[in-house]
Amino acid sequence: MRIIFSLLIIALPIPFLYAEAVYGQALKESNITCTVKGAAITDVFSELNRQTGFHFFYDESVIADVSTVTIHIENGSMDSILRELTRQTGLQFKKIDQTISVSKNLPGVVIEIPATDQTRRQISGIVTDESGEPVIGANIVEKGTTNGTITDMDGRFTLSIEPKALLVISYIGYITQEVEVGDQITLSVALGEDSQSLDEVVVVGY
Repeated sequence: MRIIFSLLIIALPIPFLYAEAVYGQALKESNITCTVKGAAITDVFSELNRQTGFHFFYDESVIADVSTVTIHIENGSMDSILRELTRQTGLQFKKIDQTISVSKNLPGVVIEIPATDQTRRQISGIVTDESGEPVIGANIVEKGTTNGTITDMDGRFTLSIEPKALLVISYIGYITQEVEVGDQITLSVALGEDSQSLDEVVVVGY
């Protein structure tokens, strides 16, 4: 009896740990690279599953009429890749927890895909002060939009932007800069101190 009880204790944690590893896996929805040419849609699903952890659920009849697809997206989001798949195949995708349901487009339903979503790209960079020290929490905003982010502990940032975007980079006590991105994919920006704004800061001690 003792031997049987001991074996049960050893055996029970194994499926529990396995389930935790599967369901506790973090899903990746950004910085995804999908580059395929004339590939079967099932191969694309397999590659996306490998990179992101999402599982694709579909009936074989749904993809039976789908021809090969060609995609070239670097450091994009899962949504942008799914929109491109929809554009090429007419399929519909719906994310439900860790699963992406694949279905056929209903007759008469027109799927509108904004052209801007297909041309957005990822830009990364670092913001420092004049001495080369990283500026933490600097604001980076795509001019004319609400699309923006802030720098991390190392002064670095990543942002998805429109082509020919103009970035506005600001931080209290520093002169705001506007940077034209152009064809650059990485930026290095040094902010100069704004002596006038610093003179206006009043420190009161108690």
